[in-house]
Amino acid sequence: MWLGPKGAITPLHIDGLDNISLQLAGKKEWILVNPIFYDQIDMFAPFAEAPNLHVSKLDLRGGGMMESQIPFVVIEVNAGEGLYLPAG
Repeated sequence: MWLGPKGAITPLHIDGLDNISLQLAGKKEWILVNPIFYDQIDMFAPFAEAPNLHVSKLDLRGGGMMESQIPFVVIEVNAGEGLYLPAG
């Protein structure tokens, strides 16, 4: 379970497990990238204790994703909505 404060930013990453995100209040913007672009988004595993969590070195703030030329989708999840994210 993850609870984040208003304005929290999570770096682009790949989880090794399925996830369900439920938005209790406010809204959250998600940037989704097809896993076939894994090599292009410069992924690495930063934590030995979480080997299935891979984080991108791309900085998404300031238009970093658009500059990368990698296709992506932006989804906004509002209070009371949920989003299922399969592993990867």
